[in-house]
This record gives sequence, C-alpha cells and structure tokens, in this order.
Amino acid sequence: YESVPKTVVIQFVVSFMMIGIDCISSEIQNSFGYDANDLPLDDYCESILIELNFALNYPHEDMALVDTGDH
Repeated sequence: YESVPKTVVIQFVVSFMMIGIDCISSEIQNSFGYDANDLPLDDYCESILIELNFALNYPHEDMALVDTGDH
C-alpha cells in the first residue's frame, strides 16, 4: 500500500500530459484559416508575390536576350 500515492501522482502527471498533447494537437490540426492561431498565409503569399515581381522585373545585364555585338 506504500506505492499507491506514488501511482496516483504518476497517473495524474501522465494523464495531464496526454490531455495537454491532445489540446495542442486540436489547436494546430487546422492551421489554415483566419483564427488567432492560424498561419498568416495571405501575408506569406503577398511576400512571395512581391519577391517574384522584383526578380522577374529586375534587369540583369548578364542575362540579356538580345546580342548587342559588343564582344
């Protein structure tokens, strides 16, 4: 009967950890949307769009498609 209090405490700690993991998993299960814990996908897409527009519109001298004949 000496191990009963230890068993109860260990079972409580393990149960608390399992319930915590379950709550965390339910929060991150649907990370796409507009809730407080969701990923800011609109911001990510806008940032990618800005970077792509800059990369596609930036004039690269070493990548000229027209041969100017200045060899």
